[in-house]
Amino acid sequence: MVNKTDSNDHEPTDKKRRKSTSNTVAFKEQEAAKRSPEAVSKLFHATCDELRKLFDEIVTLKKEEVKIMNQK
Repeated sequence: MVNKTDSNDHEPTDKKRRKSTSNTVAFKEQEAAKRSPEAVSKLFHATCDELRKLFDEIVTLKKEEVKIMNQK
């Protein structure tokens, strides 16, 4: 009879994790090689703009939360 520990059998091992990361990096490098520098620049700026909007939204929501907490 085999005794199993309480560890989660679904957790990837370090070897699997490294292989997955390596595959992901290789795939991203292939994608990047296909894009022009102009396309990369546009994508970078669009991503930064989206992050700015999200951070602004977070700040606004946190300010509203503080106002509500101070009213109580």
